[in-house]
Amino acid sequence: MTASKFDGATNVLLRDCLQAALVVDKQCGGGFWRKASYSLFPNSPMNHPGNAKKSREQVGRAVRAWFTLPEAGRWPGVPCVLCGRAAVGFFGKMDVALAESESYRNSTPPGHEGMSLCWPCLICFRAYPYGCRLTGGPSSVVHSWDESFLAETVRRQVDRTAKVITIAGEAERPDELAEVIVVEALKSYRGRIRAGVELMVVNNNNRGQLLRTRVLDQPLAEWLRRRSRHPAFGVLEQAQASSTVSGQVGLARTVFARPPRLVTRCVSPLLRSVIDGEEQRDRALGLIELLRFFVVEVMLMKDKDLAEIDATARKIASKLKAEDTGGKLRAFRSAVSEPRKLRRLLSAEAVVWAIDPWESSDEPFISRAALTLLFDPDPDNSAWFHREYLLIGVLAELKRFGWVSKRPEQDKEGLDTELADDELEVS
Repeated sequence: MTASKFDGATNVLLRDCLQAALVVDKQCGGGFWRKASYSLFPNSPMNHPGNAKKSREQVGRAVRAWFTLPEAGRWPGVPCVLCGRAAVGFFGKMDVALAESESYRNSTPPGHEGMSLCWPCLICFRAYPYGCRLTGGPSSVVHSWDESFLAETVRRQVDRTAKVITIAGEAERPDELAEVIVVEALKSYRGRIRAGVELMVVNNNNRGQLLRTRVLDQPLAEWLRRRSRHPAFGVLEQAQASSTVSGQVGLARTVFARPPRLVTRCVSPLLRSVIDGEEQRDRALGLIELLRFFVVEVMLMKDKDLAEIDATARKIASKLKAEDTGGKLRAFRSAVSEPRKLRRLLSAEAVVWAIDPWESSDEPFISRAALTLLFDPDPDNSAWFHREYLLIGVLAELKRFGWVSKRPEQDKEGLDTELADDELEVS
């Protein structure tokens, strides 16, 4: 940004702050900006409790002074902590909306003068509200070191915020999950995501200070952007729904809180699809392909590890396809959530395979490498995830075989409750 553009942006900021400080009708745009300022810049010149006893001229002078560059002789002689330029002073909570400590109120701790900031960085903090999602309570902002993505995301948010400020619009819905906004921003972005994406939820109010940060790592952010165009992405989203939240909200919560659960929550629709039969074959196989992309691109599983689990899944499915009903399939699903039970089941099948294999193969039923992937408790080995992937592999093979239960309604009875209970905890 050139110096002239920076000065122009500063003047816009000053204009809006003056309007907020001098507003009489709190239902107008300036009124909303005043209310929002309490959670961003408490006790600043635009909303100071003493303003009621001051004239409009006095309040206006105080706001203008807040936006006046300090004389060079008063600069502290230290660099800006953010960019290294000469700092123009030390600044605390009133100017920096992202202060986290609850003890960091309107003055800095004893013996600490505050954050040293240069003039451009200070003004950027003052302009922070334009690029955040204002709700009248906690505000949220998206950050990334991918400058192209950040520029597009901030530009869109600035347009939305400007309508709230200047047209006396309503605040954005506080019940609309901030995580959903981030996921939608990724889905609409056309370029490659080259860095992680961070969501910060902020409340700088004296009575409820908050800074909550959540991060999407670069592989997950890029997977969401790229694979949201996959034909089965809507099916994946539906699989994240529950009785209380939509699929869109469920997906947004999951990717921020526990990304591998995206896969585990797809077990229910896949199992139902296998039992139901051929009518949902394309949807199911599309979802399986999308999950495979997730496992490779986000979980970064190695091809040789995938091949080991896939080989075991194929042998299990080739035996289950001889069944007329889904009883043994459901028993296998239950065993997957209990490592000891699953190990006993696989050991028993390995013995049967060694005596009378049901496929023409010189391979063992399950390799030592596959056993390690499925049961090794090493923290670096996501055994629980590998077991869930084994189950999905079995369902994928059954779907490809075209296997159908001969009593689907009985096999589906109680399935949703059973799966919901199983998916609450992952061991």
